[in-house]
Amino acid sequence: MSRQPLVIGVAAALAAACAQPPVRTAAHEVKRPPLGVSRLTQVGFGRDAAFALCAQSACPTRTPKTLVSSAPSIRPVALPVTHPEPPQPKEHVERLTVSFAVAGSSLSALEKKRIRDFLPVARQAARIVISGRTDSTGEEQANDRLALSRAIATRNFLRQQIPGVDNVIVIDAKGSCCFVADNATPDGRARNRRVDVAFALQG
Repeated sequence: MSRQPLVIGVAAALAAACAQPPVRTAAHEVKRPPLGVSRLTQVGFGRDAAFALCAQSACPTRTPKTLVSSAPSIRPVALPVTHPEPPQPKEHVERLTVSFAVAGSSLSALEKKRIRDFLPVARQAARIVISGRTDSTGEEQANDRLALSRAIATRNFLRQQIPGVDNVIVIDAKGSCCFVADNATPDGRARNRRVDVAFALQG
């Protein structure tokens, strides 16, 4: 009996088997939801949780609790508390001009009276600025000394009238400077021979 027909039959059976598509068992079958109706959902809880695609009809129903828990955690940031600064009281300035004779630094009786009239203002002032000035005649260095002498004379008289008053007195003296009138006339030069006193008041 010949073996050739048996060999041909086995070969034909193998060829037919290879031509058939592989049969996937139920354990390995992968079911995919229809396109366009799937979404990502969480499977399980805690550290063992995983994510998978599911059809809308088969996905777990979301509740307000799960919606909150699935939102990204946001840590509240404490913002620095700022307090608005209280408004500062406005400064009011009262001004007095004291006149002097030619080349002189002594206060006349009239100018002393005018200073006394300002004593109530001086007592309330937080700061007093005394600025000595001269006209344009004479040398610059001599005028600077004269302007300083006039400012000091005014300051000393104020201190005599209001001893112990707690305020700050500042002297600003410069000759041949800061003219308020034309030095070409006697009247203009007389107006420039002066001391300007500024009383700074709070409120």
